Amino acid sequence: MIILDYSVAFLLLLTCFLVLYLFLQIVLGLLFFSSKKVRVLPNLTRPTVTVLIPAHNEELVLAKTLKSVLNQTNENDSVVVVIDNCTDGTEDVCSNFDAKMLIREDTQNRSKGFALDFGLKKIKDAPTDCIIIIDADCILENDALEILAKSAVYHDRPIQALYLIKNLPGQSCSITQKIAEFAFLIKNKIRPAGMRVLGLPCHLTGTGMAFPWQSLIQANLANDNLVEDMKLGIDFVLAGKGPYYEPLAIVSSHFPTDEKAIESQRTRWEHGHISTMLRFIPALVLSSLRKLSFVPLLFCLDLAIPPLALLVITFICSSTVSIAYLLLTNNGLYIILLGSVGFALTLSIIFIWRQHGRGIITFREFWSIPKYIFNKLGIYRKLFGRKETRWIKTKR
Repeated sequence: MIILDYSVAFLLLLTCFLVLYLFLQIVLGLLFFSSKKVRVLPNLTRPTVTVLIPAHNEELVLAKTLKSVLNQTNENDSVVVVIDNCTDGTEDVCSNFDAKMLIREDTQNRSKGFALDFGLKKIKDAPTDCIIIIDADCILENDALEILAKSAVYHDRPIQALYLIKNLPGQSCSITQKIAEFAFLIKNKIRPAGMRVLGLPCHLTGTGMAFPWQSLIQANLANDNLVEDMKLGIDFVLAGKGPYYEPLAIVSSHFPTDEKAIESQRTRWEHGHISTMLRFIPALVLSSLRKLSFVPLLFCLDLAIPPLALLVITFICSSTVSIAYLLLTNNGLYIILLGSVGFALTLSIIFIWRQHGRGIITFREFWSIPKYIFNKLGIYRKLFGRKETRWIKTKR
């Protein structure tokens, strides 16, 4: 019975702690964006930039991306597109712009990580002050390139822009798609701001990433990790150069319109997140102990917070266990704790919706979030069976 008591206590308190940590991130993130203080750019001469764009069958979107990038570059910058195993007209589209093309054909090593590694090896002898990675379906908002470049040189570490994934304007979207956009706003906008307030690194999101030249040239990119951006960010945290969040630089893209493509994309992201989390938590804990630093440990706790839908599912399961524990032992401590932190988290998400999400989902649609979470059960069931382990191109 003692072993059972300790096991239940550990699992329920861990759930409470992760929910509280997420609540803290959200509250601090909301305060960050509601602050009236002006977050000025470093007073630097604009650094020289190499923009690296990996592109695999991106003929439908690459032109818009290149236009937005080239509008912000100058004669001292370089734009490099890695035409990676393309079977469509990506190369033809790229040839219409003032960008260097690198053709890569390697059907055995298929992933964005391998494409980036290929590009870096080809340009390593033509250095600039920093390298900025932009996905081939992303648009740079005003001055994003300059902000990222200055911030990377000033902080001498990776910089992550505010990356927003939106539904296509004018497109008829399901409630599930709208809630997905709202969920990414929490993940990519609010939570990193909370981490910044705490003085902690953020995660890299795969696009809108700026690096001092030498730091990325030395990085290990040649891998087929499903979330290669997350792994790269963890590598920098372990090296003591964790990524810094810069929300003044904004990069945006759109969700695919094909429902199966959306599900495939979510499955890949979430399976990759969970697999990476399980793989790197021990390394981050050991790094924290070796360096006597709380930074890797607190970053590790952030990594340990599962995707929001899975966290809610875990919370519901934990509440069920706590109710059973109450009935068996007449001890209601855990159900009170879980109820309190659950209420706090719900309240914080409502505040996010009020301040940042009302243009995405209506008040009535907001209360469909439980249905969105229920629809994700299929993704998590695959973790115990047909887990996604391969990098797959998202259908547009």
